[in-house]
Amino acid sequence: MENLAIYTTTQMSQLDPVELFRELQRVKYQMKLLREERLENRSTIRQQQNTISNQARTIRELNNETIKLLKEQKPELNKDKYTFEQFFNMKCQNRTIFKHLKTFMKVKPTWENLTTEKLERFSVWIRSNAGVKESSAANYIIQLKNVIKQGYFNGADTSVALKSIRPAKEKKIWLRPSELRLIMDCDKLDADERYVQKMFIICALTGCRIIDAPTLKAENIDGDTLRYIPIKTNRKECFIPLSKKKKAKLLELFSEGVAPTKKDKHELLKNICERVGLTHKIDIGTPNQPKVEKICDIVTFHTARRSYATINYRYSGLDERQQADAMGHTSFNQTYETYIIDKTPVSLQEKTDNYDELFN
Repeated sequence: MENLAIYTTTQMSQLDPVELFRELQRVKYQMKLLREERLENRSTIRQQQNTISNQARTIRELNNETIKLLKEQKPELNKDKYTFEQFFNMKCQNRTIFKHLKTFMKVKPTWENLTTEKLERFSVWIRSNAGVKESSAANYIIQLKNVIKQGYFNGADTSVALKSIRPAKEKKIWLRPSELRLIMDCDKLDADERYVQKMFIICALTGCRIIDAPTLKAENIDGDTLRYIPIKTNRKECFIPLSKKKKAKLLELFSEGVAPTKKDKHELLKNICERVGLTHKIDIGTPNQPKVEKICDIVTFHTARRSYATINYRYSGLDERQQADAMGHTSFNQTYETYIIDKTPVSLQEKTDNYDELFN
């Protein structure tokens, strides 16, 4: 519609009254048309808003229906169809592995009690207590982990692992330098306890795994660096920077002739932690399932490795490349995501309080 014209009144007194009346009527008519158009536009906008609202409602209903259908059609996992023993016998012909696992756990293995920590402990136990050669032990662990992995597959399609179905993992713990010193300074130990103490402190000083600790010797020290290739990966060499005190302590530990124990190392470690007063409680549960345990009951040899990584990250001043090299990782991201337990900001006061030339 064309816009209203703007009229001047310079010669309005010379216009005919009839012509002036007609012009006024024409202007009124145009104003009426503009009002009608405005009302029509408002109506159109209202209709569009209603259409959008209806479409949004339809989308929400469809989403709800889709979620409902997906829940009804939730795929059944192998672990939901079979017991662990049944599934193990279906997927693995080597029954010896199951017998060793049952002996180690002292209870019948189930999907619920096979935790990551127990598998790590079984990996150590089968090498030292079951009289199994290193190559056979490594093969046993690979087969066992493969069976467990397949248990979390869709029973109808084993090509896709439904990782999202797995429950949330419990929290890991680490020990501060002052707590590690309590374990290191514990005295009046028998030969078995002394061996466990020695292995734990080596792990805490170097960040190595428990399977590597007995193999480390003075020959692994090259100047101010400890070098070794981990047994588990057998690929990337680890480089651990050593202070004078740490180097001297490691040489002292390497020279000690303590015979390996045949007793349960984790039980002995628990007794040592309890003796030095590491008995405070900590929540290691998941958001949906809290679980409070005494710290002495959940400390493992892998706790020493996590403590080494976390202390390095928070207090040592090593750069990311040095931290990854010390752990035997190809990237710092692997160290950060897996082994650094406390990622909160570090204050200067905390660094000062936790300074320890031996463990930092």
